[in-house]
Amino acid sequence: MMRAMKAMPRKHHYVPQFYLQGFTVDGKGDGQLWVLDQKTGRQWQSTAKSSARQTDLYRVELKGWRRSGGSGEDPVCDRG
Repeated sequence: MMRAMKAMPRKHHYVPQFYLQGFTVDGKGDGQLWVLDQKTGRQWQSTAKSSARQTDLYRVELKGWRRSGGSGEDPVCDRG
């Protein structure tokens, strides 16, 4: 039986979640914390899990390589 491969994570934190959890009331990733955009002054509540992250922040594209699989999420690469 062949196991399905997991999709590669795409939401990369530039501040680790475990560090952000220290700023929540309950110390957990789904606990509430306050976020401040220093450029605009805007404030809002969020969670450690959904704060300080960016999609594909650490993704590396290599010239001459392409991703295999139809979903684009397959972590196996083929020489193209």
